Amino acid sequence: MPSISNKWTKTGNGFERDDDTLSLGVYITTADVHYHGDDVHVRPDAPEGAANAYQIYAVTDRSDPRGSRVPLINYADLSDAVTFATLVTRYLDHRNDVIAVEEIAEQEAVYEDDWWPEGIVDADEKPPKEALRAMLGTYGEQLDEALSS
Repeated sequence: MPSISNKWTKTGNGFERDDDTLSLGVYITTADVHYHGDDVHVRPDAPEGAANAYQIYAVTDRSDPRGSRVPLINYADLSDAVTFATLVTRYLDHRNDVIAVEEIAEQEAVYEDDWWPEGIVDADEKPPKEALRAMLGTYGEQLDEALSS
């Protein structure tokens, strides 16, 4: 699992940061996922015993956790959810440094991760590092937009 910086505090369901630069959380909760063909329905906060997947989201205003939720990954197994959440913390630590974000992508792409968007990789291929950069960029844009509003 990628490490997190000492700017973050580990909580029961994720990571929080509260300093002069950022005040937000990156959380993992259970998600009851139902498949209907190509359609996936996710019910947030399902009882853990009923969960067959986990979701990752950020909260940009901890005084309004529901209203400031930024969904990231809707379903993943637990180890991938934790890995992705730590990657998000690392992205947020270095989001203004393009080279640092690229270095995160260079180090962290592994073929076992199943949270890659469909079509990015085949089951027998390693995910291209460009895909991780693109994903970090997409989520980064969403987070940056939410943090600036």
